[in-house]
Amino acid sequence: MSDHDLSEAKREKALQDVQTIKKFLESGQRALEDNGFHFMFWGLLIPIGTLGFQNLSGLLGYEHLAVILFWPILSFLGAITSMVVGMRSSKNRKGNEFVGKLTASLWVGILIALFVVYCVQYFNGQSFDVSFVCMISLVLGLGYWFYGSVIQLFWFKMVGPLWWLSAIIMAGREWSLVSPLMAGTTFLCSFIPG
Repeated sequence: MSDHDLSEAKREKALQDVQTIKKFLESGQRALEDNGFHFMFWGLLIPIGTLGFQNLSGLLGYEHLAVILFWPILSFLGAITSMVVGMRSSKNRKGNEFVGKLTASLWVGILIALFVVYCVQYFNGQSFDVSFVCMISLVLGLGYWFYGSVIQLFWFKMVGPLWWLSAIIMAGREWSLVSPLMAGTTFLCSFIPG
């Protein structure tokens, strides 16, 4: 094989690699469109849950078992809903399975990380603390930043810094202000992009 033939083969291989990457990114962007439901769902669930939590904690106090279990139960039910919808839509979705698995792993991992943070806060006696809400914003910001980077959507990636900015704004504020700020941030950073 001549040098020219080797060079031509390398160019063809490079072109195939570029096409593979392009298909991967297009699949990722289609996956984001498919995931719009999930972003809108959580973007509404959290603000509605915030109203329910404020009413319940106002009636029963923060130490009541129903109040302590409110967010874990709501988050668990939300996760089940997202998983069921995700599994149904993945059966109908054509495209890159890797992108779907990567997306699912990312968001399930984030949900698990937030649950662990909740447990750590709870066992330290700080489950309904401003620092907990700020940590939620930090973790979600990382998720949006990473996901937007992987699928190469700059505008979606920039939602991450909005989450981080909200953590800075909420830090050191009173719980009565932080709770509605977090609900508003979730609507702005989750529902609207969805």
